[in-house]
Amino acid sequence: MDRKHQADRGSKKRNATSASVKGPEFIDQIVDCAAGGDFLDQTIAVWQPYADHPLTREDAREITHNVVGFFSILREWAEEERRAAALAEPSPPPPQFSDAEANEK
Repeated sequence: MDRKHQADRGSKKRNATSASVKGPEFIDQIVDCAAGGDFLDQTIAVWQPYADHPLTREDAREITHNVVGFFSILREWAEEERRAAALAEPSPPPPQFSDAEANEK
């Protein structure tokens, strides 16, 4: 499955509240920026033991894209959980004054 198809499939699951997580284009930009130097070679070195064929630089780029996307989704879920927890917490009750304190004010 190519990256375009994966990105399209993943975007259908996102909702409007996930604005803090960037789309696949942003991930592509990050991967392209990181692809300079020996980053892709390091990616190949890390993942080659788990592959059944020799990995190419394009494979390394796709692996990087998938890992960044995975952690982006984890971050999105964590943010949604924090928002839901904050909404579920009851707000503290307003301070209550005794009749004597209320008359003094």
